[in-house]
Amino acid sequence: MATRSARSHLLWQYADREVIRRSIKHDLRGSDGPLDTCDRIPFTFDASCLSTSFHGGGRVDLRKKAAPAYHVNPDQLLFINGGTSQANHHVVHALTQAGDVIVVEHPVYDPLTEASRITRCKIETLTRRPEDDFQISGDRLRTILKDHNPRLIVISNLHNPSCVAVRNMEELLSVLREHNEGKDRPSLLVVDEVYRDLATEDIRPAASLSPYAVSTFGLSKSYGLSGLRHGLIIATPQLIDVILGYYTLVGVCNSSLSESLWTQFYDHRERVLQENRQRQRHRQKIVEDALLQNNIPFTRSDGGTVILAKLPTDDDVAFSTGMADKYDASVNPGTNFGLPGYARIGFMNVSEEAVREGIAAFCKHWKDACSWCLSPPRVLSSSPVVPATEAYL
Repeated sequence: MATRSARSHLLWQYADREVIRRSIKHDLRGSDGPLDTCDRIPFTFDASCLSTSFHGGGRVDLRKKAAPAYHVNPDQLLFINGGTSQANHHVVHALTQAGDVIVVEHPVYDPLTEASRITRCKIETLTRRPEDDFQISGDRLRTILKDHNPRLIVISNLHNPSCVAVRNMEELLSVLREHNEGKDRPSLLVVDEVYRDLATEDIRPAASLSPYAVSTFGLSKSYGLSGLRHGLIIATPQLIDVILGYYTLVGVCNSSLSESLWTQFYDHRERVLQENRQRQRHRQKIVEDALLQNNIPFTRSDGGTVILAKLPTDDDVAFSTGMADKYDASVNPGTNFGLPGYARIGFMNVSEEAVREGIAAFCKHWKDACSWCLSPPRVLSSSPVVPATEAYL
């Protein structure tokens, strides 16, 4: 029987605290996109769709309509219910077998690890270090491939919790291609891209660049439509067939209502995306300006819906719960991602007023924390962390 990881247990322990269960006035823990997206799309409901079901991982018109947005052909798309996390689950289970090695990034959004942990595979870790700007060098990937010959390497882009982009994706895919030459069962790069559409620069799905990559996606982060539970897998037609076989076994087919709403979404995707990107730039600047003005070190993200700040204490859970008690505001402890001493600050799924009040409370509590820490805050000078005394580029 599968057991929770120590980090997963900490997450549940944190979520179970009374201070976290209660409503927080200025709640910056979340990472979803805007809450008003559904008001900006004229969704309609046709009850007749409830008497039909569609097999094959997405209606033909849905896949044709969506394919140009991802730079692939319709037969490279597999739509599933359950969102990006469920897409990750199906990819990991469909493409591995007992005894395989799965390499998972760290720090990590815990469901990425748990999706792999409940297989009968060996789990190895790919550390993405703050001092390296959370990047993965080609040499590091080459070493991992040589040492472990993994079936899957699972990462996120934009990275969660830092929202830093993988800036050398083509190099990584080239290393992967070299490793796979002559192999009947190649190593594959699985990339959770749920934040990708809100990146400051356009990022193509990894699966559109290489037959050895699988991309997963959803609508919760960039679009704030988490309730639609839109899950998308992008891969070669051959891999899609394998994953579809597994999905059909455990899920049978998608909800016909979901597929109808997903199809309507793609009629308005480009307009909504531009609106959300404009809001994202504005909100990110509010948070960054406050951190800079208060000389609080933070990670320079490449877009997305969150910012990662360094705390003056490694006890980030105590910091967050104390902030909730004192200021009725909260952030997400880095411990939930295996990164103690940091806080992930969300800014897209609440009002602008809540962002301003919440980040002001965070800055006050950060300064409060300096007085009860045994040592002063450690300001990192490497590229991902931006002290206010440095030029902000």
